[in-house]
Amino acid sequence: MLYMYALNEPLDAFQYSSSSMGGISRVDYKCYKEAQRMGLKGTFRAFLSSDLQDLRSIVRRNDRTLPVVNSKKEILFKKWDDMFNGTEATFNSRVHIYSFNGKDVMSDESTWPEKYVWHGSFSDGSRNEQHYCNQWVASDPTAVGQASSLTQHKLLGQRRHSCRSKLVVLCVQNAQLNVRK
Repeated sequence: MLYMYALNEPLDAFQYSSSSMGGISRVDYKCYKEAQRMGLKGTFRAFLSSDLQDLRSIVRRNDRTLPVVNSKKEILFKKWDDMFNGTEATFNSRVHIYSFNGKDVMSDESTWPEKYVWHGSFSDGSRNEQHYCNQWVASDPTAVGQASSLTQHKLLGQRRHSCRSKLVVLCVQNAQLNVRK
């Protein structure tokens, strides 16, 4: 199985902000560090498209048939590839997403008042080059990025947000190696 977590704090993609993602490499590193702090093994990557990758390709090809689960091993998707079938990655409404530090992203209003998740993709998981906040380091205050409503239980909904918005950033394990140290 492949685990999915949220970073412990929401991030924006505006380069002049203290809560900025700072580009895909920096966000991937945040995913790695938060997973490591929790004692999780394997590589966790940001659930974001970029100029280097389509979202659907961040998981190794031979692991794309594995289920995607939250920290409680509740199934979000029966397999990775199910997210990219045109349904905007709709997941079970009874299953919640948790941060690396164990907070429920769906119900914690103080940490995540905005219930949207950044992704920068079309619903098929391909990158939307017009809407990924200039590779997650926008300098234009009018730039927008693609995000999805968690209240609608979708990870690939097609809603544009200002890159200055502080939204949920998800991390996904990109290969099966899931055991805690």
